[in-house]
Amino acid sequence: MKLPYKCFFLILLFIVLVSGNTEAECTEAFAGFTLYDMKGKIAKIPCSSHKVLLVNFWATWCAPCMAEIPQINELYIQFKGQGVEVVGISLDSIKPQKLDSFVKSLNLTYPVYLGKAQEMQSKLAIIAVPATLIIDSSGNIYRKLIGYHSKNEILAVITELLKITEKKKVDQ
Repeated sequence: MKLPYKCFFLILLFIVLVSGNTEAECTEAFAGFTLYDMKGKIAKIPCSSHKVLLVNFWATWCAPCMAEIPQINELYIQFKGQGVEVVGISLDSIKPQKLDSFVKSLNLTYPVYLGKAQEMQSKLAIIAVPATLIIDSSGNIYRKLIGYHSKNEILAVITELLKITEKKKVDQ
């Protein structure tokens, strides 16, 4: 192998090692979970191409969840196309098709999946609903919000994380 090729290979290897793998980190945080889309097919959390990922856990029987969900939908609309992704995970023990009807009645515009409560409790320590995870662009859980939180409280965390993300970008 000639010297220029060795240099190119080493530089490429360095870039791969330094850049990290957001997809793998985020996927690891949600490893072992079984999520279903509204058609009953196995689904995955969207782990790439975001600055902030908001994952909201809720249930149809939960009154505080029903108060929080419209506010999260407003945040999704507000930040759409700005690197903030929102995903809802229902922890109900119902069929995806029944959940789909419920989601449509709420006029939600962000993706919603059906998850298993026991899996979320054991791996993520989701001990109550509503619960919201704010995940950074590296796939790490930045903040866990348990219980009802207002739009302004959630907005403050998103804004804080976006500022940190932009500062890291500038510093690099």
